[in-house]
Amino acid sequence: MGIIGIKALAATRCPRSFTTIFGIGGRGDESSTIEAQEIDNVGLTKHAFQIEVRAGQPGGNNADDTTDDCENQDTPPPDVQTSHAEDQSAKETQVCQFHWEQDEPPEGCCGIDLFGDGGDLYQEIEYYAGLGIVEDHRKGVVCILHGGVSEAGDGAQADDGEEEQDIVDGELLENAGSDIGPGDRQTEDTIESVLLWLSMESQINGAAILLIILAVGAIWYLLDYLFVPKHLPNEPPLLSHPIPYIGHIIGLLRHGTKYYESTSARSKLPIYTLRMLNGKVYIVTSPDLVNAVNRNSKALAFNPFIAQLGKRITGHDEATSQIVQHNLNGEQGPGYVIEVHDALVAALSPGKDLENMTGAYLGEVSTILDVLESENEIDLFAWTRHTVTISSTRAIYGPQNPFNKKSNFVDAFWDFDHDLNLLILAIAPRIFAPKGNRARSELSAAFQQYFENYIPGQTKSSAMILARYSANTKHGVTPWNQGRLEVGTLLGILANTIPAIFYMLVHIYSDPALLRDIREELENTSVSTVPGKTERYVNILTLRNKCSLLHSTFQELLRVHALGAGARFVREDVMLDNQYLLRKGMVIQMPMAVMHSDPSAWGADVREFQPRRFLKQQEAAREFKQNMTAYRPFGGGASLCPGRHFVTFETMALVACMVLRFDMRPLDGQWSIPKQKQESLATNVFPPEKDIRVKVMRRKGFEDVEWKFSMA
Repeated sequence: MGIIGIKALAATRCPRSFTTIFGIGGRGDESSTIEAQEIDNVGLTKHAFQIEVRAGQPGGNNADDTTDDCENQDTPPPDVQTSHAEDQSAKETQVCQFHWEQDEPPEGCCGIDLFGDGGDLYQEIEYYAGLGIVEDHRKGVVCILHGGVSEAGDGAQADDGEEEQDIVDGELLENAGSDIGPGDRQTEDTIESVLLWLSMESQINGAAILLIILAVGAIWYLLDYLFVPKHLPNEPPLLSHPIPYIGHIIGLLRHGTKYYESTSARSKLPIYTLRMLNGKVYIVTSPDLVNAVNRNSKALAFNPFIAQLGKRITGHDEATSQIVQHNLNGEQGPGYVIEVHDALVAALSPGKDLENMTGAYLGEVSTILDVLESENEIDLFAWTRHTVTISSTRAIYGPQNPFNKKSNFVDAFWDFDHDLNLLILAIAPRIFAPKGNRARSELSAAFQQYFENYIPGQTKSSAMILARYSANTKHGVTPWNQGRLEVGTLLGILANTIPAIFYMLVHIYSDPALLRDIREELENTSVSTVPGKTERYVNILTLRNKCSLLHSTFQELLRVHALGAGARFVREDVMLDNQYLLRKGMVIQMPMAVMHSDPSAWGADVREFQPRRFLKQQEAAREFKQNMTAYRPFGGGASLCPGRHFVTFETMALVACMVLRFDMRPLDGQWSIPKQKQESLATNVFPPEKDIRVKVMRRKGFEDVEWKFSMA
C-alpha cells in the first residue's frame, strides 16, 4: 500500500489554538476525538476519518502541562453517533476519546476498522504517524484530518463536496470551541483548519517505478552533460555537497556568508570550488591568493559583478542597465561605472569636501545628543539606527534630504535591507518580498523627486551627490532611474556603518578598563578647553592620527564583525598564481569571515576581541599578532571602498562624543555582546539579533560641561 497523493485545503472554523500537522504554531493537545464513517460510492469503498483536538484553558501553551491536565480528567465513555452516506441510510459508528501520549487506548475505547483491513483505529493512526503523515500531535495539533482509501482503482473520483461539508459542519466540530475559556479573544477570530486527503493504492507496479527512476536518471545525466561545465584537473579542488547543484545555495541562504567558514573548515585549502546550478564559485581563503586576484583586476573584475547584482538590488530599467554595462571595464575609456567611482573617490578622499560632509554630520549628531541627555532610557541599536540615518543622509543630501521629510523612511530602509536577498532573487518580489519591495518603491520615488528638483550649485548637497547627479545627467539616466540607483547607494551609506557603531559602543562600554583608557586618550590628545568657561571642544580631525587606541578598537571591531565576502567576475580564463585555472564566466568569492578568523594570520586569540591588536609597534609592545594582508573589511585592490574615510570619521566621532558625554549601563544589569544576524548577502557588518535596552546618564563629574566639536 503506497501513498500517491497529499493535498492540503484551507477550510472552515476551529479555534486558533489548533494548527496543522505542518507545525504552524499551536499549543499542546489535550485529547483527541475520533469519528469514523464509512461511505460507499459508485463502486468505491472510501473511508474518512476526522481527528479533533480540543483546546485547553487559555494560556496553556506547554504540551507537557496539558498532558498532565488530560490525565487528571475522566475519560468519557464512547458515544454513538449516526453518519449518513449518499443513500441517506444510517450506519452506526463508535466515537472514543483517548490521550495520544498513552501507549494503548483507554479501557473501553472502541476498536474501529478504519480501512477495512482488520486493524483498529488507534493502531492505524499510530501507523500513519510513523510514516510522518500524522506528525507529533504534541507539537502541532491537527484540527481536521480527512483521509481516504481507494480500493476501486481508476473509478475513485467521488463527489466529495457534500461529504466534506457533512464532516466540517458536524456537531463535534461546532462544539470544539466551547473548551476555550470565556473572554478568550481567540473565540472571536476567523479560524483556520486543514483538510488532508490521502489517496492510497493497494498495489503499485514495481516495473513502472523502475522505469520512472531510469527516466529521471537519464534526464538528469543529459542535463548535467549539456549544461554543467566539466571540472578540469587544474581547477581549484571541487568541494561536493550531498544535494547536487543546489546544496551550497541552500547553505548560503540559511547561513549567509558564514557558510563559507564551514566549507573552508572542511576543505582546509587556500582555494576551492563550489558547484551551484550550472556554474561554479571559486572560494579564495589565502591572503596571498587574494593579492593575486587583486593584481588581475582586468580579467578578474569587480564591475561586471556589481553591475549584474545592482539591477536586482535597485530594480532599474533595462535602458539604464545598458548604460551601466556599457564600456564597463574601460576598454574604450571610462564608462558610466568607472566615471561614478572615480568621482566618489575624489569627493570622499581626505580633504575639504570630506571635512564639510563630516561637519554637517556632526551638526545633526550634536542636536540628537542634546535630546538624549533628557531621555534616560533607549534601545541602543534602534537609537543608533535613527541617529546615524538622519545625520548621514542630512550630511550627504543636504536640507532637502528625503529622510528629513518622512520619519518612516528610516524603518523603510531597514525593511528594504531585511528583504534584500529575496529582492536579489528577483522572483515575484511583490509576493515573496512585499515589505522590501514596497520600501524600495517608496524610497526610490522620494529620491526621484529629489533629483527632479536638484539644481547644481543651489541645492545644498555634498560633493558626492553633485558628482553622481552630473554623471547620471551626462549619461542620460532618467530621474526615475536615478531614484532607483540611489536606493542602492543607501546600502553603502548606512547598512554597514550603523551596526559597526552599535557594536563599537557595546564593546567599549562593556569593558570598564577600555572605557577609562579611551576617555583618557581623548582628553589628552583631542579635547581642548576655554579658560574660565565650561565648554570643551573635541577636535574631530585629530581622532584618527592621535587616538591610536580608539582607532585600533575600530579596526578590531571590523575584524571581528565584518563577515561579508568580496566578489569578482572571471572575464577570461586565468591561471591564478601559476597554479589554479579560473574559467571564464565563473565567480570568485573572498570571504572576510574566513580570513578574519584564521589563527595562522591572527594568532591563538583570533576569536577574542582585542582592542589593542592594531596599535602601532612604536606605541606598545607587540602582544597581539596581526596580518594586514588578511584584513579586508573595506575590500581591496581596484574595488577598495571609496567611502572608507567617511565611515571611519563617522564612527570614531560619534563614539568619541558618546563616551566623553555619557555613562551607560544595560537595564538588565549586565553587558553581553549580541550575536549578529545576517539579513543580506550584499552587506558586510550585520545587525544584532536583539537590541539592548540601556540607561543613559550624563557622565559623572562632567554634568556641567558643555561639549562641542571642532573641525579645525
